[in-house]
Amino acid sequence: MSLKDHFDLISKTSDEFADSWANVMELLNASERYTKDGSRMERKQTEIDGELQMEEMSPLAIFLDDVPLLTETEAANGDSDSGESRLIANLMTIHASKGMEFDGAFLIGKEESTFPTQRAIMEGEGSVELDEERRLAYVAMTRAKTHLIMT
Repeated sequence: MSLKDHFDLISKTSDEFADSWANVMELLNASERYTKDGSRMERKQTEIDGELQMEEMSPLAIFLDDVPLLTETEAANGDSDSGESRLIANLMTIHASKGMEFDGAFLIGKEESTFPTQRAIMEGEGSVELDEERRLAYVAMTRAKTHLIMT
């Protein structure tokens, strides 16, 4: 079943389907400008312990930095009249997910220099930065109650 078919199946009205599909297309359109140059890396200057360092960022990391990661849902806003539960996907950072659990979780962006970061890789085995990245990976993976998908 395609994603479009899925939205068609779960939507109660044609307007609800149109809104949902428009959101998917907007996300797709927003992501396109991050893929036009292929898998290029960009450099970002960051300050670490008072020292300026250059950090390479993948197109996925740049996209996630630029796109607001906020999600509003009918149930959270009290707009749902039917009281029925709906399938909801939340996009958030690992830090924002601490203390939460979900039936399923997708851990995306597990590519070298994005997660773990280039800075942590450069610090090497046994470094505080790399240990923190491992701890964050554990936090992310344990958010899933039953299904975990990593890409």
